[in-house]
Amino acid sequence: MNISVCSLQPVYTVQHPCNVKNSERAIETLGGQSRIIDVFQHSTSQLTCSFTPTNIYERSLRSERRKITGLLIRVKRKKSKKSITSVEVVGVLDTKFTFDTLADFQYLPMTRKQQTADDSAPEYESFLKRITLTRQCLEKENLEKPCPLMCIPAIFSRFFEPTDYAFRPEPKTRRRIITTTNKYPNHANKSDDMATKSDKEKDDTVASKLTKPIARTSCAHHVYFDTEQVPTASKSISAPYTKAEHNTIERLRRLFDQRPIWTRASLLYNLRVTEVVLKRIIHHVAYFCCNGPWNRCWVKYGYDPRTDSKSKIYQIVDYRVRSILDPEKKVVQSRTNRAYHRSSLIPNHILRSFTQNSREYLEETFVFKRTSLPLARSIHYQLCDIQLDDVQKMIHSNDGQFA
Repeated sequence: MNISVCSLQPVYTVQHPCNVKNSERAIETLGGQSRIIDVFQHSTSQLTCSFTPTNIYERSLRSERRKITGLLIRVKRKKSKKSITSVEVVGVLDTKFTFDTLADFQYLPMTRKQQTADDSAPEYESFLKRITLTRQCLEKENLEKPCPLMCIPAIFSRFFEPTDYAFRPEPKTRRRIITTTNKYPNHANKSDDMATKSDKEKDDTVASKLTKPIARTSCAHHVYFDTEQVPTASKSISAPYTKAEHNTIERLRRLFDQRPIWTRASLLYNLRVTEVVLKRIIHHVAYFCCNGPWNRCWVKYGYDPRTDSKSKIYQIVDYRVRSILDPEKKVVQSRTNRAYHRSSLIPNHILRSFTQNSREYLEETFVFKRTSLPLARSIHYQLCDIQLDDVQKMIHSNDGQFA
């Protein structure tokens, strides 16, 4: 039988993880025809598969791109005799996409329907459209509508494939092998000095030669939540660099006298300085919290928020947005710098209205209001900067009940 060659154009194959019965639905789970063509044209792009494309709380599967060698052949045969009538080559296989990763948990916000006495099994419905961030969110009638509580994990799993992990104690330090040779017999060497030292001095000498983690080089104090005592003064005793920075430090001290805990964004907004200037002077006034309820906050020297119940209003809320305001805009990757830029969340024509008067110092960078949208995908808000009556009422509901 002769095999005819119809075409020798390169062919891309996609091994779908599901049993495909509807090709249109299968293409929709891969991002649509335009997304598939874009992945084929760019060698660094990854093809993803989403079982529920409209759900923003779902983690898509990622494919593996592999180069293959083969031919795509179209075979025709008769059903009655099961004999092959014609064979032709349609194309040359070039690249193959396979989904070998595990499917993570798929979170879909559901609420239970009101049932009658005749209903036996409970029924649920999705309220995804009510909590997705869209243009209609700022309308007053939509803001006043009650919405069920939706609590999901902060992040999904960081791994796409199962990995083997051997449980063993993590070594904090390791000893270095030190060899000494005496090239000059008439002179004493380091080994002789070690022989004359006491046991305690020997242990101290060996301990000093152990590898240690690299210490922070910043002048600021970095305090953890389990630290016993908070610092009362700065590490550096040097004077400010310039007279202008000295005046900025005085303004900074007045801000911490009004409020003992601030975030970096709120300080930049009130001081109207650059991040470089703030970084050079902040360690003269406050220390930095590395974790805990006041994570990533600057606290006034000598003030311990753990011992003061009034400091609860300065706790941090990590607010993250999984959707975008413009439905036509593609969601960028979370590992890129643009993912945390304000322009990746808000369209340009709306962003210009925010930044007409002040482009760098925006109150929306640290204050949450009912009539405004967050300017980035991830923002740290202090509880006192969330200007919602219901939230503030909840925060102050237990005032005076704790010492």
